Amino acid sequence: MKELGKLLKEKRLSKGLTFDAVHKAVKIQEKYLQAIEDGDDTVFVAEVYYKSFVRSYAKFLGFDADALLKEHNLTKIPPLDSLQQQPIQELSKNTPEKNAAKQDAQNTPERKKTDIKKPVAALLVAAVLLGAFMYLNKKISSSSAFSAAAVVKIEEKAEPQNVITPPDVLRQKVVLEAVDTVWVKVDGDGKEIFEGTLIKGARQELFADDSFVLRIGYTPGVRVFFNGQEIDVKTGSIQDVKTVVLKKRVGSK
Repeated sequence: MKELGKLLKEKRLSKGLTFDAVHKAVKIQEKYLQAIEDGDDTVFVAEVYYKSFVRSYAKFLGFDADALLKEHNLTKIPPLDSLQQQPIQELSKNTPEKNAAKQDAQNTPERKKTDIKKPVAALLVAAVLLGAFMYLNKKISSSSAFSAAAVVKIEEKAEPQNVITPPDVLRQKVVLEAVDTVWVKVDGDGKEIFEGTLIKGARQELFADDSFVLRIGYTPGVRVFFNGQEIDVKTGSIQDVKTVVLKKRVGSK
């Protein structure tokens, strides 16, 4: 290798070429050109790269590359262009011997059994998941049907709540509407049913079977309605407490 490198170096120097000029022409890095001339093939990741670079370098310098390689026992070398199409990692890893060994390992009986077991196991897992899904779906459907039936049953038994009985239209009714602040006391059928101070805007409805007795502290401060008809309570003195008696008419219902 050193003799070959020396020969290439002498040829390059005789042509007045630098490593940079050679690099630009053949696209081989200067460190590899230096290694070729020094006869050092340890810087190359694979022997095939060393031989291919030597072939291209020799051809560029004007040698009969094939004859020169044969003379130095560097024959059967693929062209550099074909090597540049493959990554260096592939050349170092995917050798024919390694590919054959890998293929044999994949075709072993144990590997074939493993390959068969994988789809079978996947089918079993899928079947289990499908069964679980169908079971849960059936259970949820049954639970929903039971809940719906329970709701219907409850609704059938439900009874009306908070039924408000309207006031007896046959009873007597007094409505007090405060137009000012006023004190009022009301007895219905002889019993006190209201006593207090009404603020302006307040409204009070009272009921009795027969009669009312109203005591009003300030008559201009309240409007009185008896069975829907307004009663004039402002006559007479407005300073003293006024008593108003309201009775249903004889023969009225």
